[in-house]
Formats: sequence, structure tokens, C-alpha cells
Amino acid sequence: MSAQGRLAGKAAIVTGGGTGIGRAIATALGREGAHVVIGSRRVDVGEQAAAELRAEAIDALFIPTDIAIPEQGRRLVAEAVRRYGRLDILVNNAGISTSFAPFLEITELDYDQVVGTNLRGTFFLSQAAAREMIRTGGGKIVIVGSNLAEIAQAGCAHYMATKGGLRSLTRSLALELAPHGIQVNAVAPGEIFVEAARDFFEDPANRSRFSQIPAGRIGRAEEVAGAVVMLASVDSSYITGQMLVIDGGQSIV
Repeated sequence: MSAQGRLAGKAAIVTGGGTGIGRAIATALGREGAHVVIGSRRVDVGEQAAAELRAEAIDALFIPTDIAIPEQGRRLVAEAVRRYGRLDILVNNAGISTSFAPFLEITELDYDQVVGTNLRGTFFLSQAAAREMIRTGGGKIVIVGSNLAEIAQAGCAHYMATKGGLRSLTRSLALELAPHGIQVNAVAPGEIFVEAARDFFEDPANRSRFSQIPAGRIGRAEEVAGAVVMLASVDSSYITGQMLVIDGGQSIV
């Protein structure tokens, strides 16, 4: 959108970029001048998101992608490179959570689905992206994790395991890819309002939970997006292997 933005001319992929936090990230990157490629399993929301970004004069492309299928992740990277000649930024935002359940009731199917997308999918998509970034001299990988890598919550052991894994993956990739000029960092959102979870955030039963957040409120998707833009830009040129927690202080109490 802006020829003067911090990301002017950069090619960026945002997985899960059709709605919620991913959509906010895609918009923020585009407003800073990046070409944005949205990957999403949901064709309807992906196409709509790309169209609305283009209406803002942001160069945006949608590629149907289920990152749980590594071949589709590799295709996403290949299509981005085919369109823009390079890949500078990968934002691993796509993730799922099956129905929350006590540890003793989580099924193999629930576990495999969550790990297959959140951890395995992110791993192999990052691998494909890193190979392209090495070819062109470097880049930025940002992983969207969760503050559940820092705190415990009952009923989501499989989900928490993936978020803890993403924290370790961030550090490992940062170490291995630093010699290639690739920086790898993560953001770890806490309670962030998204439309798809409106019922959860408006449920009176959850008020006491939200009232314990030191900031006194739940967060906004745009606040996560701002941190991602920083990590994707030259402003983070000496930062790698870090996880930035965005939770209003929830994880420190």
C-alpha cells in the first residue's frame, strides 16, 4: 500500500490470514507496504480477506492451504515466490484447537489433529520458507504461539503441548538459521478478542477470569499485529530466538 512503509516491496505469507488475528496481521503488513499472500483452509474467508485488502490498495493474493498437509505448505511458498520472485516474511499464524477436554479424555484423533496443524504444519512450512529465504539472502519468520507456553490451563493439554513446542521450535530455528540471515521469533498472545469467539468473551462466567488480567481488559488483534510488524521489519534486526508475550500481564501473576 505504502511505498514508504517499513515493509515496502517485501513479500509476506500469513497463514490463517482470513480471519481474526491472522487477518489483522495481514492487514498490518500490507499497510506497511508488503505484498501479502494469505493461506487458509477456508476458501470463502480467504478470498474475501484478499479482496478487502486489495480494496485498500494492498497487493494481496489468496492461496487455499491446509498446512497440516506439507505438500500444500510447499505449494503456498512456491506460489508466493512465483508471484513475487522471493519470500521475505513468513507468519505462521494458522492453528487449531479441538474441543477442550480433561487430559484423561483427550482422544488420539484430537491429539493428532492439533499437533498435525499447530506443530507439524508449522515445522514443515517454515522449512520450505527457509529454503527460499536462504536462496535470496535472508528473511524473517514469525511464529504465533500462545501465553499458554508460559502458564497452565486445565482441559487443553494437547493444545498447550503444541504451544510449548512452538516456543522451543522458535529457539531452535533461530539458532540454525541465523548464519543464513534469517531471524526467527514468536509472539504469544493471551486473551485476544476475535469475532469467532465472541460468545466466549461475552459469557458472564468468564468475567472473573478476565478481571485478573493486570491490564484490566482483553486484548485486540491489532495489538498482536503491531508486534508482528515490528518483528518482520528492520526494527528487529538484532532480535532472534525470542518470544514476545502479548497478554496484558496475565502470565506474570
